[in-house]
Amino acid sequence: MKQAQNQPQADFIIWLAAKADLSPAEKMQTKTEKGKFVFETLQAFAHNSQKSLRGYLDTKGLDYTPYYIANKILVRGGNLDLLYTLATRADVARITTNHYYQIIEPIVEPPKTESVTEIEPNLSFVNADDVWALGITGEGVVLAGNDTGLDWEHPSIQPHYRGWDGSSADHNYNWWDTTGTFPNGPGDDMGHGTHTTGTMVGDDGGGNQIGMAPGAQTIHCKNMDSGGGGSDNNFIECFQWDLAPWDLSGNSPRPDLAPDAVNNSWGYWDGGNPVFEDEIAALQAAGILVEVSAGNEGPSCSTLRSPGDYAEVLTTGSVNHSGGLLPGALTDFSSRGPSSLTGEYLPDIMAPGENIRSSVPGGSYEYWSGTSMAGPHVTGLIGLLWSANPGLRGMVAETQQIIEQTAVPLTGQTGSNCGGDYDFGPNNDWGYGTFDALAAVETAMAFGGTGTLEGTVTDSATTDPLSGVQIRASLNPTITWNIRTDENGFYSRLVFSGTYTLTSQLYGYYPAEISGVEVISGTTTSQNIAMDPAPSFTVSGKVTDASAGWPLYARIDISGYPYGPIFTDPESGAYSLELAAGLEYTFRVTPWVDGYQSISRVIGPLTTTQTEDFAVQADLAACLAPGYTPDYIYAENFEASDGGFVTSGSTSWQWGAPTSGPQAAHTGQNVWATNLTGNYFDNESGSLESPDIDLSSAASSLTGGGGGGSAYLILDWWQWLQTEECCDFAAVAVSNDGGASWVTIYGPTSGYVDNEWAKYTIYLDPSYAVSNFR
Repeated sequence: MKQAQNQPQADFIIWLAAKADLSPAEKMQTKTEKGKFVFETLQAFAHNSQKSLRGYLDTKGLDYTPYYIANKILVRGGNLDLLYTLATRADVARITTNHYYQIIEPIVEPPKTESVTEIEPNLSFVNADDVWALGITGEGVVLAGNDTGLDWEHPSIQPHYRGWDGSSADHNYNWWDTTGTFPNGPGDDMGHGTHTTGTMVGDDGGGNQIGMAPGAQTIHCKNMDSGGGGSDNNFIECFQWDLAPWDLSGNSPRPDLAPDAVNNSWGYWDGGNPVFEDEIAALQAAGILVEVSAGNEGPSCSTLRSPGDYAEVLTTGSVNHSGGLLPGALTDFSSRGPSSLTGEYLPDIMAPGENIRSSVPGGSYEYWSGTSMAGPHVTGLIGLLWSANPGLRGMVAETQQIIEQTAVPLTGQTGSNCGGDYDFGPNNDWGYGTFDALAAVETAMAFGGTGTLEGTVTDSATTDPLSGVQIRASLNPTITWNIRTDENGFYSRLVFSGTYTLTSQLYGYYPAEISGVEVISGTTTSQNIAMDPAPSFTVSGKVTDASAGWPLYARIDISGYPYGPIFTDPESGAYSLELAAGLEYTFRVTPWVDGYQSISRVIGPLTTTQTEDFAVQADLAACLAPGYTPDYIYAENFEASDGGFVTSGSTSWQWGAPTSGPQAAHTGQNVWATNLTGNYFDNESGSLESPDIDLSSAASSLTGGGGGGSAYLILDWWQWLQTEECCDFAAVAVSNDGGASWVTIYGPTSGYVDNEWAKYTIYLDPSYAVSNFR
């Protein structure tokens, strides 16, 4: 609406409400069958469901592009009246602007003296060369890049480009350019796509072994311009081409020529944008694995880009491989979770992303760094896995399981402590760990052919079929399929041959387990399951303030309970509900008012009536809870004076009212800033330091100081920070000896961090309760 209000015409994307049912693809035997079904289903569904809306757009003489990979229509040159009219239609779910995205900028390392080692050290680090020694190099697999383009004649890429037969080139079905820059054949006017493709498949046969899967073939869709940017329509179009590539005229799409995996090294700033979830779901239903780089906005938490923060994709972060041994060291710039779109830990997997030598346009090679460089290692790994076991081809979730289960955890590397398990993974800093190509391939090779596992789940008392039952089919000890029964209680899934343990779970029933279920390659195994109804028991209690004891009105989210959250009584803090026996439940209690910390507790399996009280701690750092007031030992808002802070070094620090950056203080008028009227200096290398601050009066009230009170001093500040991503950083340090020694408590961090005033809180131990704190 802002766009349409500020200019006479606006481009936007209409999301239709209806979605095609692609679930039958899960039961199909081969990737070819899946791809054909998904393509034909989506095309037919879009044609029928868009007919009325397209007819209306035609009557208005509008320029538009319909899509089928997701049920969307791009409209060019619309206006505000049209937006209002479309928003009233029952067949329209959403209308979004045609966002512009930017590539995840790589860090181009300074030129190095060429030290060609035939096999690049980043490849031997993940044991790719050990896989090649088994005779597995990716034969029979096609890997696509959705990127800035491709120098297909580069000596390390040409032998692996599917459009080259050794003597002539045919770019139909092997190349598409959504920007129109290179309509007749591959080109790369930025270099990024050529570099990432080299890491996937590159090998010139003459000593430059730069690619993970040199036996695989590659194709490419250019979705970004020469500046490394693109709009929603560019990315949607490439995803649609991935599903069923078409010829250079844009006609005759063929799902049988679709790639096996797609590498993506771009993303939406700040994440949290589900704009491509339908497209990616369609590709993966067709058996096409979608890999996405995490982003280079680390080390702060919640810095993943979209679609790298989607649960559906395989998200790759970066490690440094210079030590030569797995798992390497977590890279500072690698973006971290959590994601606002899923509760899963992200990134999923790590790969080498620093000082990666690969191909660039013109036939040469350069060292680049970034998660863009890490991602194609993982896409190349898909080529090795599906070449090692063709029966795995098209099994997206199972392939990801193998990669995760054979990864080497970065044990002890807590990164930014963004949440999760830091001994074995997963977590929001390094996922499951760094992939091990040899271990993953050996695991893939251990599986045989495929068979079908099916059956019906019923109520043991009534024999009625049970829908929505979650079934886990575990092929010990390495892989698990998750299956759900349909409205008739029926389930069916293509799985590897072997001996399975089946466990079924449905709310209101005891879990059931059956072991020793044998699935034979090429056949169907039927296994029915009867589930016993479970009794229910009352769980009740109160939610109170942990310090004062007063009741709290709170929301309680209960995992495993299918009927949504419950709420305490606002006067008494009491709650009560009936829960089925036989299951574990996780209660997450969140007080309704600000200023309290949420708490979680696992309850069950229940065997009797149970009382569960929750005493919730107020967040003393925020001091927003009713009945609490902050107790400042020291406070400075810089409104009346500069607070006695002094600058040093080559610096532009100034105190006063800002007219650049945020253009206003968080409160009041005055701030300290590197430059009140513009950017910081190009040669900025300075600091802003406080005078001595007397915190000694707090010593007696801190734990360890004899007072038995709070365990910490709480330091907080508001900041608006934007530093240049490539080169600059900011940090905060503290001293408990008048500046003789310093400990960094925040940063160093680079890149765009705060797009608005943000509050940061650090807990300091009692040793900082001194008279000369700085």
